[in-house]
Amino acid sequence: MSYLILCAGDRSKHNVALNILKYFIQEHKRDKKNIFVCVSDNDKDICNFLKKKKINFINKDIKNFLYDLKPNNYKWLLNIWCPIIYKFEILKKFKNNLNIHPSYLPYAKGKDPYVWSVNNNYPLGVTIHEMNEKIDSGKYFIQKKINLDFPYTGGDVFNHSLKECIELFKNNWKKIRENKIKKKNLKKNKTKTFKRLDLINNNLLDLDKKNNLTVKKFIYKILSQDFEFNKLQLKINNYIYDVSLNLKKNNKKKWK
Repeated sequence: MSYLILCAGDRSKHNVALNILKYFIQEHKRDKKNIFVCVSDNDKDICNFLKKKKINFINKDIKNFLYDLKPNNYKWLLNIWCPIIYKFEILKKFKNNLNIHPSYLPYAKGKDPYVWSVNNNYPLGVTIHEMNEKIDSGKYFIQKKINLDFPYTGGDVFNHSLKECIELFKNNWKKIRENKIKKKNLKKNKTKTFKRLDLINNNLLDLDKKNNLTVKKFIYKILSQDFEFNKLQLKINNYIYDVSLNLKKNNKKKWK
């Protein structure tokens, strides 16, 4: 059986693609000649590992490679942290495909799901699913919920979900490959599919605008009651939380 794996590095301590590749190549060491890898961001750790294991790979002109690829050259297309969005004309060249997405689909489809899972109070989790012509909308092989105690941050979700992505793949790849897991439809949900531009636009909260004065007042209220012996308190989900802020001036950016 032949496999085409597309991958990229990430900014975490978990190195999702690299760790899954290590597992995958060990699992398929007898037929590693049938594994071909595309490293979309030329990640040095991934490339060095592939060289060491003598796995064929490319790290440039990947989109051209995919379009020139003949149908059924590979039985499986595995997307392991690669940001490429595959059009149907690419996907139809493979009998099977899967993608690992760090959210509990259909919630937080698209880019930066850790941010939107927290921002919109979505269920937390990870999903291994089949790709189709719509982003993060194909049938899923398996999902796992993540339970974190509130309050948690986007960074907390990022680290937990990446770790779970690795474990979910390792624990289920054999069953997926051997068709022992029946694919299921995602729950119908009208939540948004996010783009990187959404994060860019959401990254700055302009408190100088009149429509954000309520938020500005809330921030001042937190600061006004921030002492070693006293904090502003919030009630959320029937629990009381002490609140403080860590505001640090960004000297690298100038407001125009």
